[in-house]
Amino acid sequence: MQALTTPWQERIESFTEHVLKASAGSIFSVQGDMGRGKTRLLRDLTAQLVDRGSLPLYLSPPQRAEDTAGAALAAAADTLKAYTLLNGQTSTLKDLRASREDKIGIVLDGMGKAANSVVLLMDEPARWAAGEWSGESSAAGRRFALRVSHELATRSGCRVVYTGNNFGIPVEAEPYYLPKAWNEFDLPRTLTDHPAWKALSGGLGGAFTERATPLLCRLLAMLSIVATPEEAEAAARTCLSVSEIAALLEQRSVNRPQLRRAWAFFALVRNAIHQDLFEQLVTDLAADLRFIAEELLLTRIEGGYELHPVLVQAINPKKVLGTEYREVQQHLTRYYLVNKASFVDATEAFFHATEAGDDALVSKVQPFFVEQLHLQGRSLSKQWRHRDAAEIFRQAVELDLTDDYAHHYWAFNLDWIAEDQPTIESEYQLAIDLNPRHPWWHSRWINYLITVGKTAEARSAFAMATEALQDAIESHPEYVYRSLHSWVAALLLHRGQIDFARQVLDHVPADVRREHRGFVALAEKLAAMEEARRGRGVFPLSIPSSQHWRKSPHLDFPPQVEGKDQRTWYPARVEAVSEQGVTLIVGKPSDGGSPPTYGRISLPSMRFDAATLDERATDLRPGRFLELAFYGDEGALKIRSHRQEAWEDPDLPYLNPPDTLRYLRKLEKSS
Repeated sequence: MQALTTPWQERIESFTEHVLKASAGSIFSVQGDMGRGKTRLLRDLTAQLVDRGSLPLYLSPPQRAEDTAGAALAAAADTLKAYTLLNGQTSTLKDLRASREDKIGIVLDGMGKAANSVVLLMDEPARWAAGEWSGESSAAGRRFALRVSHELATRSGCRVVYTGNNFGIPVEAEPYYLPKAWNEFDLPRTLTDHPAWKALSGGLGGAFTERATPLLCRLLAMLSIVATPEEAEAAARTCLSVSEIAALLEQRSVNRPQLRRAWAFFALVRNAIHQDLFEQLVTDLAADLRFIAEELLLTRIEGGYELHPVLVQAINPKKVLGTEYREVQQHLTRYYLVNKASFVDATEAFFHATEAGDDALVSKVQPFFVEQLHLQGRSLSKQWRHRDAAEIFRQAVELDLTDDYAHHYWAFNLDWIAEDQPTIESEYQLAIDLNPRHPWWHSRWINYLITVGKTAEARSAFAMATEALQDAIESHPEYVYRSLHSWVAALLLHRGQIDFARQVLDHVPADVRREHRGFVALAEKLAAMEEARRGRGVFPLSIPSSQHWRKSPHLDFPPQVEGKDQRTWYPARVEAVSEQGVTLIVGKPSDGGSPPTYGRISLPSMRFDAATLDERATDLRPGRFLELAFYGDEGALKIRSHRQEAWEDPDLPYLNPPDTLRYLRKLEKSS
């Protein structure tokens, strides 16, 4: 195993020589833990290759995004175009209707024309494609990302250097492993000369330097400034991971709102932050905070900066920026629109325009890839513009009939507005036929059938789904149970279809039902509804079943009445109210673990009114939940009423679409 242990610059020069001496088609792997400098190695290698007359093709697209493959091809095309290797084929790359195969082929042809000079540099290609169980990503986008990364690496005939693990491409030599720690003189002088770093590194001593990396050192120095030196030193001594320190840093940055806001801005930029864009984003940043942003939060690169993925993931820009989020997305769109001739800038302009939800800006740049339509449709759907979203996904289906994602979301957005049921049914089923392993496709189809009253068909579809997803249940059980069983059960309980809901939940293993809060909430609601159906429901849904039969009442009764202690209490529900009095269903716990017993009592209005601490008898309605408390040996009675309100457990899975009567409303309007 060959280790890169020389000082950084010597290491880069040595590695460059090694790559250039290899024959065209050789593939090299660079590995190391997070923050070890893999991306920096590729960027410095790019500069070395240019100096030596080679043609580096550096690709670092947004990781696991819907348009990752398109962004990678766009970056490759820009470089090849600059070296006049595309031969006027840019129109095909820009043509939305051109096939993925043709677009990959154009880039491969361009690389092949200078195979001895081109060196393909791919940053973390194993992270380009989203996982199969990542939810929002499409199978088409995932396949396209895998195809682009693998075909560019294996079919171009060029030298290839990639970073990260598990890419799945065989290499001829042992991977190059970056060292676990850096020599301090390889760190930026602006960091090592800063008083915060000097104090921190001096206090930590040699144990820390054994694992010091540029990213870790920067984050700890920033934490010592944003929080306290003591907290930064404690984080280092307890060996928190880089991700944990980034999360802690985000929490403490609340104390520096301007810096936190700038961090959110940077996190929205998906590629290099060029100097001019940086200046636009930090116009109102104080000098001390600007230093933190430039030297500690961001990494300096040629011509600008970049934000490490771990810092992108640590912050939620939409939450931090609030109403300003849309304005920033519009600003980024206009920034990239200045240079629409660049494939990368056009791709980024389209992405930010769709995120901004700005139709005027979207109209100024055209998408190149079907996956970009997925982004546009998803954005429209989140803006509640379901008719517009359905039209975008219809266009995506027209471009790729095998795109299960587009088929499903064409149906789903029409389902939201209860329009065109024949299309809804055909498209939902086509998505399942194309990708039967996606639990979302099954659950939304089943819920559609339940909503329109086709219960027999829904039962059949559920049985087919559990059979089709058997392999997925074995490999990712919790994901499937949450995506299929919990969503279907939530709708069934909302509609009062108790037996079907029980059948669905019985498919879920007991340990999953106990450990997942959504399933606990579903089980509580099912138990309450089953009790109510038997006429025995005496507790409101807001009281968990585990708390039903406790020793003390749930409502606030006085501990004594006329000097007499409270002896016992019972839950009750109003069954009927008349001028003469109130009829109650009353529950009583049994001894020895046997089921509780229930009975019916009638209280004259005068006696009820004398005992109540809340509403009088004439103010009650059937279904109201009460509690009865008895005091002293004579059993003096006091009554309290639970608040009359519609209550839903916040842990219940949400209904999506939420309007379960939308088809009935549509029918009423048309009649």
